[in-house]
Amino acid sequence: MSTISTEGAARRSPGLADDAETYDALMARSEHCRQVGDHSTGRECAKKAAAIALAEGDAHRRADALSRISVHSARLSELEQAVRAGKEALRIYESVDDMLGASRTNAILAFAFYLADLLSEAAAHGIEAQRQALACGDAQAQRWASLRLSMVYDAMGQTETAIGFAERALAGARQCGDAETLFAALNNLAEIYYDNCVDEPVDKPGREESLDLAVARAREALAVARAGRNPHRETYALNSLARPLMALGHHGSGGRAELARTIADTNGYRFLYVSALLLVARGFRLSGRPTEAIEAYRSVIAARDLEVMLESEAHQALYELFKERGEFELALSHHEKFHSLRTSELTARADGQGKLLMVKYELEAAQQQARRAQLEAEMQRLRAEELDRTAHTDPLTGACNRRFIELHLPRLLQRAVEKSLPLSAAMLDVDYFKRINDRFGHAAGDRVLIDLCKVVTSVVRGSDILVRVGGEEFLVLFVDTPLQVAGGVCERLRHLVESHPWHEIEPALQVTVSSGVADWDGAESSTDWIARIDAALYRAKSGGRNRVVVAD
Repeated sequence: MSTISTEGAARRSPGLADDAETYDALMARSEHCRQVGDHSTGRECAKKAAAIALAEGDAHRRADALSRISVHSARLSELEQAVRAGKEALRIYESVDDMLGASRTNAILAFAFYLADLLSEAAAHGIEAQRQALACGDAQAQRWASLRLSMVYDAMGQTETAIGFAERALAGARQCGDAETLFAALNNLAEIYYDNCVDEPVDKPGREESLDLAVARAREALAVARAGRNPHRETYALNSLARPLMALGHHGSGGRAELARTIADTNGYRFLYVSALLLVARGFRLSGRPTEAIEAYRSVIAARDLEVMLESEAHQALYELFKERGEFELALSHHEKFHSLRTSELTARADGQGKLLMVKYELEAAQQQARRAQLEAEMQRLRAEELDRTAHTDPLTGACNRRFIELHLPRLLQRAVEKSLPLSAAMLDVDYFKRINDRFGHAAGDRVLIDLCKVVTSVVRGSDILVRVGGEEFLVLFVDTPLQVAGGVCERLRHLVESHPWHEIEPALQVTVSSGVADWDGAESSTDWIARIDAALYRAKSGGRNRVVVAD
């Protein structure tokens, strides 16, 4: 399917200042160049924009520029650069969860791998582009994904599937009036219908109908290009129209190819110029004008920066023409040149495919290594957190341990001073805990402590801190809490413990707690403060237990 151009337009893109070096201006110019086929200039603008984004530390804008570099490079058949830039753009888009940018870039990568004839990779990127476009709900991205998949499936020989994808893109483009994808879909369909019947016998059923469909789609594509005043698209469409018309026996259609050649020459579209010249030569040959055909084919060979594919086509045609004329020495010369070019083309294609796959695997390996390093760093962080938690947590109850309070209590006192906030604490002790262990066993005692901590954490806030200071004693730090409120919480907690269904552990089990509460006066040491709390707890226990005592 001849849907690529490899020329860089000889003329500057109109209406754009040469000194426009801001990111936005460069990207606007790059997009303009893309639409008119000036891919060399467009890529240079995108490279400058990518450098600006990198210097500014703007990864997302750099991804946009890299994606643009990728599409220009693909159009210039510099596929290794296309894949490198596209893969890096894709990595950035996926890291910032930009599904639309990722979809557009996957469509470009599908095109690049299609050009390299790596169809499995092309299909994988096309399918991913479609999935991402559907996920983000962008209709234009869906159309581009469908167009790329139509090209890939056509190259795979799955014509009906290819036509289905192209027709889907065409229907969407018609509905929303998107001239670019409308033209692309029409031109793709013209090429699909032509490519899949041109080499069939003239009398094969369905051949003429397929060529008629190719003509109809190409005519509509030409109308769209002319309506949009786009000479680059007009040249494409004229070439796409001339081919099936010639195959149908309309040899005078070489005039359309001549017009395409004139437009391409005027605008510096080198690839399209030579493609049109080949069609002009074919028209001369089909209309019985071999001398003019030979001169046209020789003009193709003489063209500068000629694509190997186009040159080999010209040599093959000259071989056949000179053979028909009985000029066997010239025929043999062109036949040898044709086979030499074909061998070089196949070798270069195989070499390019190998390089492209190496780039693909190299980039994927680097991404996997980066992901592995990221996972290892995360695992180390989690291990460190687990070690810290283990070092500062009581393994039985899950409450903080004495080491935690020794580390963090000075910080809490400092914070209370700096922010002039209250800080209160309570010491809780399970009444007659030794009797519980002696009567019901240590396993039951452990369950009492575990359930007690659950009751406490259900009452206190997330900012409060529960600490197991030893055995059956617990310290509760009430952050930013005045004494009166802390005392009320402790009284509520006492009632909850008393009414808790302890019989579920042992039928005869009853548990109560005693508490001493005090607020920090802002000046005393932590040792003196804890001593006042302990003194209040002692009074609660000596006063009959199952009660709360507030320190003086």
